[in-house]
Amino acid sequence: MSSAAMAAQLPDAAQSQASASTDARLWPLAALGLLLVAQASLSFTRAVNWDEFYFYNQVAAFAGGELESPLQTFHARLFFWLPGLFGSSVDHIVVARLVMMLFEAATLIGLYAIARRFTDRLNALFVPLLYLSAGYVFQHGASFRVDPMATALLVGSLAVLARSRLDAKSIAAFGLLAGLAAMITIKVVLYLPAFAGLALMWLIQANWARSEFIRLAFCGVTAALAFAGLFLWHSSAVTGGSQAVNAPPTLLADSLSWMFVLGLPQYWEMAVKSAMLAPVFFAAILASPFLLARSDRSRAEKAALVGLWLPVLTPFFYTNSAAYFYAFMLAPVALGCIPALEWARQRFSPMILTVALAAVTLTVFAVEDRSTIDRQRQLDADVRAIFPQPVTYFDHNYMMGGWPKANRFMTPWGLQKYHDAGQPAYRMAMERGTVPLLLANWDGLQDLIDRGDDTVLLPQDTAALRDNYISLTPFIYVAGQKFVAGTDVQHEFLVPGTYTVRGGAMTIDGIEFEPGETVEITRGMYSIAVGEAGEALLVWGDNLQVPENALQEGPIYVGF
Repeated sequence: MSSAAMAAQLPDAAQSQASASTDARLWPLAALGLLLVAQASLSFTRAVNWDEFYFYNQVAAFAGGELESPLQTFHARLFFWLPGLFGSSVDHIVVARLVMMLFEAATLIGLYAIARRFTDRLNALFVPLLYLSAGYVFQHGASFRVDPMATALLVGSLAVLARSRLDAKSIAAFGLLAGLAAMITIKVVLYLPAFAGLALMWLIQANWARSEFIRLAFCGVTAALAFAGLFLWHSSAVTGGSQAVNAPPTLLADSLSWMFVLGLPQYWEMAVKSAMLAPVFFAAILASPFLLARSDRSRAEKAALVGLWLPVLTPFFYTNSAAYFYAFMLAPVALGCIPALEWARQRFSPMILTVALAAVTLTVFAVEDRSTIDRQRQLDADVRAIFPQPVTYFDHNYMMGGWPKANRFMTPWGLQKYHDAGQPAYRMAMERGTVPLLLANWDGLQDLIDRGDDTVLLPQDTAALRDNYISLTPFIYVAGQKFVAGTDVQHEFLVPGTYTVRGGAMTIDGIEFEPGETVEITRGMYSIAVGEAGEALLVWGDNLQVPENALQEGPIYVGF
């Protein structure tokens, strides 16, 4: 063949190669699009988790001017408009999840941008797909928690560090993103290995030049200044008085004392499940350090990729590494798995690799529980039907967002702090204010009330709750008590207010009341007598009415 003929064929060959490359990139792009659509639909149907209610309550508190602490509540500023929307707290959280998807999309874009620093376009596309296809990321990556926001901001700051020249504008952008992330959550410290790896890459590439040390130092300084400025601004919204003044150092000290532990992860079962829901990702995590060590990459790139991989070890020393934590942790880890992705790309076609990543995730989507969220809406509606105006209540996790809550979040951390304090906080709350509602939205609360489980709370609190609340529905307990036939006792009431006599007649401090009549009860001891005809109930409120279709059974949360 003549040289002229060969030259004529070169453009066609280049065009064919470019077309093949484009076709190959369509596979991960299509999978990303499909998983994002599936995840968006999941936002409407997946049950609200405990801490999503907690974060929503912070938003409601901010909107009502009652925010107590400036730390780890900055997200409330972005979502201040949520409580004013239609529907229940559940509906508001669903809307917030859709906003969180925008942060997740920013994370995916940031992962691709950083990956392009270390690999070609096709391999770089598999990095966000590797991340999104992880089962726990798919389930919780757009949940209404601070994690998606912090992840997007941290990945953005990592992208600035990896791809920019660290000029003045880039340093300012880095500082704003990192400082804002620190205001969102103190968990940013868990990304330190990733930042250290990229910083080390810069220094090695610059032959440890003094100027690069200065640039990196300015990155840290601007982040600290951004955090300080945002903290001072956000603190102006705190209205908790003396409690709020002491909240930041107390919260920080308590968080640090709880955050770290050495040994078997507390949620090791979830770590095992996370590997089962992302087998390709798990294999890539195991293989990447060995593949990286054997590769011909520069020392600078090896340092960066090792730093990005290292956060995968955090469950071994970070206590609260539950399922949703993996959406936060795995973002830099996906970048650290680039060596394994490159190895796989040399042996498998883009189609096979894409299918391997997406198949398990779509199976997770197919078997998701889609009924529990309706029971949550029903329970919310039942409470609002019984109490048209907000009342103070006890529950597990701030389910009635914006209503005054008399106890703290009953997480393992919260219960540990409660037991360490050794004070009957529930009885004390009942002595300070009127708490007519106990929402038994946790098995532990139901066991305490119905079966006298004395392991959840202190004995004084267990007795106070059991002696002062009565069931209207399997989940809704109001202040009151049931008295069997022939009762003649002294009974202590800790919830003052109007009470209604139900069931049978009873005598209260020598005065007889018929069913349907009301009586004003103050906090203290009363003489209660019931005849032999049958049991009688004294129920808080003026003839409270339970909806006919009130929720009677079924779980109101799904596990991890």
